[in-house]
Amino acid sequence: MTIYTIYPSLKPKPAITYTPVKGAINYGELWRQSKERDAIIKEELKDLNYVEGQICKPYNKEGEEKYGTNIRVEKICDSYVKYGKDDWPKTGRPFLVTAYSEKTQQRFNCTVNFLVPL
Repeated sequence: MTIYTIYPSLKPKPAITYTPVKGAINYGELWRQSKERDAIIKEELKDLNYVEGQICKPYNKEGEEKYGTNIRVEKICDSYVKYGKDDWPKTGRPFLVTAYSEKTQQRFNCTVNFLVPL
């Protein structure tokens, strides 16, 4: 019976290096960004003083002239997942409310603080 002894190789192993691919997606950065944006949306909703289906009016005269005083709140976005494919605004204040103006007969998006309940 022959017994073989295996010795480790003395040759150095080649170093494995990874070079980033141009245009590759950084999923860690996307995850961090989505969590940050979701926290911003949750913070914005703390100031909310109306619900879906409620009639509101704009907080300023310019808004009243443009949209009128009877604005129905149709939808309120409560998370970043529901925000959709719209671009995130550079100001960091997303348009979370979808409303319908009786005056213009059109839907529009606005920030949480744009409308006040009647």
